[in-house]
Amino acid sequence: MNRFARMGRAMPFVPVLAGATKLQPVHVADAARAIAAAATEPKTYAGRTFELGGPQVLSMVELNRFILETIGRDKAVIDLPDSIGALIAQLGFLPGAPITGDQWRMLQADNVVGASAEGFAAFGIEPAPMSTVAPSYLVQYRRHGRFAKKPVAQ
Repeated sequence: MNRFARMGRAMPFVPVLAGATKLQPVHVADAARAIAAAATEPKTYAGRTFELGGPQVLSMVELNRFILETIGRDKAVIDLPDSIGALIAQLGFLPGAPITGDQWRMLQADNVVGASAEGFAAFGIEPAPMSTVAPSYLVQYRRHGRFAKKPVAQ
């Protein structure tokens, strides 16, 4: 575990960079099904561009709150100012740095499916909501892992 991860465990809050940036998390199995369909049916899908995103659009702050709730951690989520994020990103070349300059630049724009883009519907796939798949792989981050009591929704 690097020192940033250890420090994060001890902090009573979770610092978030680019907190307002929107993301559209997608389950890897759904993306894999779409990719497999495109690869095995080239006459149907060749020459087309698809944007694949899950059914929910979340900000970075909302995503971190979801993760904390799912793993049963009660910490404040603090959206760091962009000036601090940019400064941290400038140090991205250092070993153990929490973010690189390229990652910071990526977070400067939303990463969501365009309104008129072709997506999962073109493949007949209904993407799974994050709340149905994420708890199974986040369980390892709960205190006592899968043996802990499940967090109670508040």
